[in-house]
Amino acid sequence: MLYNPLISPPATLIYVTPHGSTSNQVLYVKSQAAENPDSGEKEGEFKVAIDQAISQDLEFTWWLVN
Repeated sequence: MLYNPLISPPATLIYVTPHGSTSNQVLYVKSQAAENPDSGEKEGEFKVAIDQAISQDLEFTWWLVN
């Protein structure tokens, strides 16, 4: 899960790019939630997932577009 106060669904587009093999799994944005300025906590977040576990670490970069 990655936290960023600039996330504002559905206006925020999130692009993810894997670095290396994904073992034929598709990397995708599973969920996203907006920051709540009234709570005082960091809540803007998104979760990236694949459908099945793989045997190696999976590194990726991400880009937010508002």
